[in-house]
Amino acid sequence: MRILGDLRARITKDPAGTAAAVLAALVFLAVAVYAFGSDIRELACNRLQDDSFYYLQSAWNFSRSGRFTFDGEHPTYGFQPLWMIVLAMLARVSPDKFFFLRASVALGGLFFSLTGWMLFRLARHWTGGGRALIAPVLWTANFSLLGVYITGKENALYAFLLVFACLRIIRRMTSSGKEAWWDGILLGLLVLSRLNALIPAILLLAVLGMWGAGSRAERARSMLAAGVGMLAVIALWCVYAQISFGAIFPSSGTAKLFGANAALAVFLENHLPFLPQAWIEAFVPQAERVLLARPDLLVLPSKDLGFSYLAGLLPELVYGSWAEFFAFLGPMEFRIKVLALAAIGIGAAGRVLLQLRSSARAGAAVLGVIWLSAAGNSLLNWLLMPEYLLWGIWYAVPETLALVLVVAYLVDWPLDLAARVKPAVGTILRTAGAAAVTVLAAAGLALVWIRLAPGDYTIAPDGTQQEAYDAAAWMNENLPPGARVGSFSAGLLGYFGRAYTVINLDGLANTPQFASRELVGHLLYVRGLAPVDPLREYLARENIGWLANVDTVERIARGEYLGLVDPGGGVLLYQGEYAIFWGPADPERRMIVARMDEA
Repeated sequence: MRILGDLRARITKDPAGTAAAVLAALVFLAVAVYAFGSDIRELACNRLQDDSFYYLQSAWNFSRSGRFTFDGEHPTYGFQPLWMIVLAMLARVSPDKFFFLRASVALGGLFFSLTGWMLFRLARHWTGGGRALIAPVLWTANFSLLGVYITGKENALYAFLLVFACLRIIRRMTSSGKEAWWDGILLGLLVLSRLNALIPAILLLAVLGMWGAGSRAERARSMLAAGVGMLAVIALWCVYAQISFGAIFPSSGTAKLFGANAALAVFLENHLPFLPQAWIEAFVPQAERVLLARPDLLVLPSKDLGFSYLAGLLPELVYGSWAEFFAFLGPMEFRIKVLALAAIGIGAAGRVLLQLRSSARAGAAVLGVIWLSAAGNSLLNWLLMPEYLLWGIWYAVPETLALVLVVAYLVDWPLDLAARVKPAVGTILRTAGAAAVTVLAAAGLALVWIRLAPGDYTIAPDGTQQEAYDAAAWMNENLPPGARVGSFSAGLLGYFGRAYTVINLDGLANTPQFASRELVGHLLYVRGLAPVDPLREYLARENIGWLANVDTVERIARGEYLGLVDPGGGVLLYQGEYAIFWGPADPERRMIVARMDEA
């Protein structure tokens, strides 16, 4: 009875906080039911991307061997370290790989739900009462956004740590203390969750130095202590990484960013002709300079690509679920959408600037950090990774947080002004707002439960993951024990392999040396800029006798499997049942397993 009394008192004292906690708990419960009640193929083939298995397989191997390795032989480097460490701890207590896969999806749901609850606590620093529920409702009861954060990637952990770090810095801004280095440790963990988090981490340190509690000297000491704590955490990982991998912060960018510097140089030369060409090209690595003469082989940043990302992909990602409830209004014309987003951004920035001079300064400052981080993250990805901009949706953590917060922040503004000017009108608006938020929360939560309800497994439209799953089962039954298989899309094949070993060939789950040597040489070869393909030599050197991957039907017919085998140099052992198309103009592809003559 005492427990029930305490619970009743807590609900009565803070009904909005209780509602935020209940909402987060219900969404997490929906994810847990989905993760542990669905067909394993639904999770493996429809929920996780192939790259997700690079995390899962490497974490599983580390939990058993103490080494971060995807294939059990080469050190795997292409990951964000903190999420890998968390997964390794989860793998250590998982009885098998099926349970581990399910638990990783549930863990992403946990961090996503906790982020929603933390957004409520963050919103309380610029608003009060039930209006603080707007942000967590827009985030948590949002199926289109939730789906991106339960794919086994690091983005759910990154989002949670970013909001948590903002709350810690707000606390440091309102009360001085000698423990700022603890906040620095948190910032260091934030950076280890994703390297791009250096942007918000540095901005939060600047906020601490500018608006922290205490005198100028106290603020400087707090900022210094936090900075030292952050650098200590990062340095600890960098030392380990240098010893284990031969690089201080090895990530998949080694492979994904090949050609990015050359593309950026060409872009700058086209748009800033007054800058000396020698200055621009001086920053292009030697291995990429041959690409400067062939700009047609590069993917350059473009205005259309940027608008498609900012006004197309991101709003659809964040507000897609809510758009379903208002589909009767029809689609918004693209230019109107761009103007609306610009007006929202300007309005939100104006309110932040106003609140920086008020008692809500701390909340406004960290909101500014999140929005600047979103802008910086988008700019960097647009400049350096335009090829991945429209499909690497798990990169857009600051952007998704910013889009949720900007609407919550602006909706709160007129409600706050009305309550101050005319209390009676304010009461009506608050009641109507509370009713609207309640309806949206209920509708969004219902959609989450409906969409995540375990049901009959259905193959995804392109079928790539299902075909890989079937090929893995075939290889387990038909390849000789110890067979060594090369694959560019090695994630799922490697995770479910028992009788064979998959060696990654796209540089995302291999060594840094492989990415800088064999992969770069291979990319130059397929572009016609190198006479020899070093990847073929790598296959022979590593005794890789089989290939498994999706390949075009034309190349399969010629016997040039994956472009790594000469006609007649291999034998096709397995071909998937269904055709795979990756785009409207994409050629027909099939999943294959081939044996090379050397095997």
